[in-house]
Amino acid sequence: MINAWGLLKTMNDAKVLLLAALFVCGCSDPKDTMIPKGDVSDWPENYKTAVTKLSDEEKQLLAGYMMRQAFDPESANAVTIEDALENQQMFIREQEAREAEELVLAAKATQKRERALAELRNSVTVALVEKNYLSENYDAGRFSDQVKFVFAIENKTDQKIRGVKGQVIFRDLFGDEIMQMRLSIDDSIDAKKSVTIDQYGLDINQFMDDHVKLATIDLDDLKFEFAPEMIVFADGTVQSIESNEE
Repeated sequence: MINAWGLLKTMNDAKVLLLAALFVCGCSDPKDTMIPKGDVSDWPENYKTAVTKLSDEEKQLLAGYMMRQAFDPESANAVTIEDALENQQMFIREQEAREAEELVLAAKATQKRERALAELRNSVTVALVEKNYLSENYDAGRFSDQVKFVFAIENKTDQKIRGVKGQVIFRDLFGDEIMQMRLSIDDSIDAKKSVTIDQYGLDINQFMDDHVKLATIDLDDLKFEFAPEMIVFADGTVQSIESNEE
């Protein structure tokens, strides 16, 4: 026969064990749960429950980690949710640092190019003087409609220029780009002198909107920009974007 004291002690011990078990279950950290491998349908319930206990930010970090691992499942190691969160945070920090370095490098390259372009523009200026539309004329050797340009080029240096190469940018009245075209001028220009040339033009493709717009826009509504890339002087020296960037 069990005495009353022994029964009471047994019941008290059971209560202590039950409370301890409840305490452990209630306080267990979901981030200690191991991340399962395999298909989502095979994930155990304890992992799914642990994920629901994470904050929204932690869920996003975990999703990012899982997505990265999905692209390289062979290298994925067995880790806890906490390890995965720390790994993803480190990955984001490294990515942000790399992107910041790239932005700095790009900014430096842009500044260097802008300085080089400014030096070239200090040497030569190209202006659009006229724009003329010419309809096709087989007798005149024009097999399509054309736009003919008249450019004025000023040599602002103390050296004779043998040729100039660069990019022409046409914009409309609102500053929206219409199109770009290459321009290579091989006319000699004496130091501190200007010349006018009219042998450059564009065959108009009626099926290309930019061609049609350039052909039909009024000169007063056309904005013109010349971005020089290279100047060749009579003595053989060259001034270019690349040389000015060095």
